[in-house]
Amino acid sequence: MLSNSGSGSARGPLLFENQRLLTAKDVADLLRCSLQHIYNLVWRREIPSVKIGGLLRFRKEELIEWLHRKEL
Repeated sequence: MLSNSGSGSARGPLLFENQRLLTAKDVADLLRCSLQHIYNLVWRREIPSVKIGGLLRFRKEELIEWLHRKEL
C-alpha cells in the first residue's frame, strides 16, 4: 500500500508496504555518485529498482542487500 508520511520533503517520503522508497537522487547522494551513473545502472539492470506510475524508485532494503552482495 502506498502512503505519504508527514516527515521528509514537503509532501513526505513515499512509503510502500511500510518501506521508504528512495528517489534516484537519494541513491546518488547515498552512494556519492552522479545521478547519470544511477540511471546507467538501472538501464543495465545492475541495481534493483521499481517503477511506480512511471516514476523510478528504490526500496531501501533491496538497495542495502544489493550493496552487501557487491562487497563480496
